[in-house]
Amino acid sequence: MKRGFSLVELMIALLIGSLLMAGVFTVLVGAKQSYRVQDELSRTQENARFAAEFIARDLRMAGFRGCRPSLPITPMINAASDWRYDLNTPIRGYQGIANFPVEFDAGATIAAFSNANHDPDALVVVRVDADNTRGVGTETAGNLTLSGAHDFALGQVMAASTCDALTLFQVSADNTGTTTLAHNVVAGLSPGNCSNRLGGDCATPAAGAFDQGGVVMPLVGRAYYLANGVGGVPGLYRVEVGPSGGLTRDELVPGIEDMRIWFGHDSDNDGVVNRWRRAGDPSLDFSEVTAARVQMLLRTLQAPDAEVKPYAFAGAAITPADGHVRRSFVTTINLRNRS
Repeated sequence: MKRGFSLVELMIALLIGSLLMAGVFTVLVGAKQSYRVQDELSRTQENARFAAEFIARDLRMAGFRGCRPSLPITPMINAASDWRYDLNTPIRGYQGIANFPVEFDAGATIAAFSNANHDPDALVVVRVDADNTRGVGTETAGNLTLSGAHDFALGQVMAASTCDALTLFQVSADNTGTTTLAHNVVAGLSPGNCSNRLGGDCATPAAGAFDQGGVVMPLVGRAYYLANGVGGVPGLYRVEVGPSGGLTRDELVPGIEDMRIWFGHDSDNDGVVNRWRRAGDPSLDFSEVTAARVQMLLRTLQAPDAEVKPYAFAGAAITPADGHVRRSFVTTINLRNRS
């Protein structure tokens, strides 16, 4: 006589099957969660590399003047000490949002960023652009005749350089597509030229000597800082100085919550960093900075992990509960034109 399974046997089989299915389900959920976390972390690492490369590329060229790093600079523009044009101080920092130049912000993106855990630093780099040069053919009061047609815009600040001297001036007329580059004193132009000559200085202008092997190059001024982007996501921003001091703002990399910058202070001018200082240190002299160390705190763009993940940044221990995973990255850059 054939018999089937008893009720007890069926119940035991169902229980075992349920336990096996629960185990499989748990493994699948865990694997999916682990994949989400690892995927977000890989994106975070990519963002860290992008951010470090953007900053390092400009830092390495900070203070570049064309011929040699020690080339003396004679600005023939007004407001030459403004952070946007100060090639004599080609690297400078600002410790904490409250100390950022007001020109950085185009609304409330920076003001809304500050909170109890994060108060990031900012960085300014000034250099000349050696990838867009023109030779000087002739030089007269108010005009340069270049070796070829140019695309330098009205209001753009330029550097005229030989291996003996460098001066800064502002383009005073729209002559793009020609070989003429005007640098007259024009009302309403900001910052404006103090003279139509390129020699001497603003107090005692004189004829320059840039028609003797000289070149002209655009001046580049850039600032890096953190602000809130779309949806309140913090990120790395860059402002670039345009004609007449106008600023172009771009979000470069999202997901950066904090940035601290230490400057390598070579106080005895022996080419070796004596001490690392932040911008708020009153003993820091930016003219003696030969390196920079940038520490960034990045978070995942999504919140893949419900578990609380404490972290340490810049000496502080923080315990968030928002599901974002965070990582700290540090890069050190030597300033080629300062050491």
